[in-house]
Amino acid sequence: MLKPPGDPEAARLPEPAIDEPGVNPDPLTGKPGAHPVGTGLGAMSGAAAGASIGAVAGPVAAALGTLVGALAGALAGKGAAEAVHPTVYGPPPSAGHRRRAM
Repeated sequence: MLKPPGDPEAARLPEPAIDEPGVNPDPLTGKPGAHPVGTGLGAMSGAAAGASIGAVAGPVAAALGTLVGALAGALAGKGAAEAVHPTVYGPPPSAGHRRRAM
């Protein structure tokens, strides 16, 4: 005979700690290193630049420039945000080591 399923609340995955400094969690998945603000600002500025450059060649090129610019801007924005506020994945290597006399 099969056991009845347990409490559905107990089966949920634990919530990621979003208040820990240096984690930079993804708003949807909770994985570290997302930088949603930097990515969003980069995508907006890249889309505007791509659209203005593509508008010289016509409406299809403007649409394509918007897409390519948004993608490139998002990647550049995430890189800039990571450079300003790096994601911490664990303690630094020297944190747990003691000095020993030789």
